[in-house]
Amino acid sequence: MSNLTTIKVTSALRDRAKRNAAEAGLTIGDFLDRAISDFEQAQFIRAAQRQRPDADYLSETAPWQAMSDSIAAPWEGAMPGEFA
Repeated sequence: MSNLTTIKVTSALRDRAKRNAAEAGLTIGDFLDRAISDFEQAQFIRAAQRQRPDADYLSETAPWQAMSDSIAAPWEGAMPGEFA
């Protein structure tokens, strides 16, 4: 038997969850699971983006970054399919 519980939400929120779950072809439980997973992943990515690389990482990747910058420079500002 599955371990189910009840959460108290407004009927408007329940209806929104139900509508969005149906549009996604999911049960409300699966929809909430995905929504919470997406939220947690976004939090993780934001936390990772706030981290600044240390000096060892920067010195190790500097040659690669310089090469990448020199290759990308002629294409900066070009739209996909356009050439500078």
